[in-house]
Amino acid sequence: ALLLNETTSEMADSSVDAKVVEAQVPLVDEQGDAVLDEDGNPVKVGMSTGKKVAIGAGVLVGATAVAALGVGALAAGGYYMYQSHESKKQNESPTKLVIRALSGHGLKSEDFGGKSDPFLRVELGRVSVKTKTCKDTVDPEWNEEMTIGFEPEHYEENIKISVHDEDTGRSDESLGKGFVSFAQVPANRVKRFEVAVRTPFFSAHVHVCPWLLV
Repeated sequence: ALLLNETTSEMADSSVDAKVVEAQVPLVDEQGDAVLDEDGNPVKVGMSTGKKVAIGAGVLVGATAVAALGVGALAAGGYYMYQSHESKKQNESPTKLVIRALSGHGLKSEDFGGKSDPFLRVELGRVSVKTKTCKDTVDPEWNEEMTIGFEPEHYEENIKISVHDEDTGRSDESLGKGFVSFAQVPANRVKRFEVAVRTPFFSAHVHVCPWLLV
């Protein structure tokens, strides 16, 4: 199961400024149908600031939560974090940016024992998607493929690549950020990039393969 956190601190890098004090939101399946309990009643999840709710693969937070929390459907290799209705609309585009997140090497250590719990986040336009978290390593192997909806205006943008150390109960710490120019991204073929991810006092590398599926 993945943990979705609705606090603004953990979503700051995705420019999500909505904050929910408390809400009851329905769960829906991948077809958009309500998930029912044994009595036939819709299953709802209580969310309040600072709490996390575990949601298994194939179960989505309903539209109420998308609007309030900026959290969208689980992605094939992680989960989407929508910033607005326009973000969801972007991701419905038939043209897709495919990102294969491969690995990271020599990442910054933030935990005891010289390790971190890194995940990789990719952002384009108004949508971001992240990988799973690799525990206790500075050399993660994600090997995940993710997609983001592509629109023509994105040709002028950079793809933002960032790595974070997952901290349960605290804000995730940045392990570095980097960029891939969209002008370098091929269409319908795979190209491997080594991307420098930097903090003010540290630099490491991640390997990703982005391409445009048209």
